Amino acid sequence: MKGIVYWTPYICMHSASVYEELGKRLHVIIACKSLEYGTFGGLNMKNVEIVHVEEEDDVDILIQRTQKYVHINQALKTYPEIEIFGYALRRLLTKGCFVMAVNMEQYQWWTLKGILRRLQWFYLFNIGQGRRIKAIGCTGWTGVLAFRKACISSKRLFDFIYSVPSPNSYLLEESCQVSYNHVNVQSGGGKIYLFRSNS
Repeated sequence: MKGIVYWTPYICMHSASVYEELGKRLHVIIACKSLEYGTFGGLNMKNVEIVHVEEEDDVDILIQRTQKYVHINQALKTYPEIEIFGYALRRLLTKGCFVMAVNMEQYQWWTLKGILRRLQWFYLFNIGQGRRIKAIGCTGWTGVLAFRKACISSKRLFDFIYSVPSPNSYLLEESCQVSYNHVNVQSGGGKIYLFRSNS
């Protein structure tokens, strides 16, 4: 594995510390639509590359340079309304990239509504578009159990890390300022934003 690409509308505190830590060992790219950070304000990301994706060309350029990476895209569940991530997911699956879905939370599998949800997830991950997703990261062990109830293979399910930065983490330091460095991508000329702390 050469690295990780995390497709997300914005940088959220729940994943920021995870990918910042992974960035110490791997090349980590966060492909996001909004360059504004989540509700906790400016998170200072030292060890990741931020790529701004707004159009289909941005997606295609990024996929071209990261086909051997692990791609984490949760467009099937978390933000299906943002079409650019749905487009990215379709392109990744068409090109045979290794794709993971994450943050699949527990759903109510008992009651009639729960049975219908089981059928929905069974179809999506066994017959529909999600059948080509290699791994499904669930939020907590109850998340894993919920998707087992939908008859999704245990080989694809795992308990995914869900964390927040510690109170003394530099990620939350207000004194750090984020600098924007514009770099041209060699294959196509898209914009990359490298976020670095000035401290």
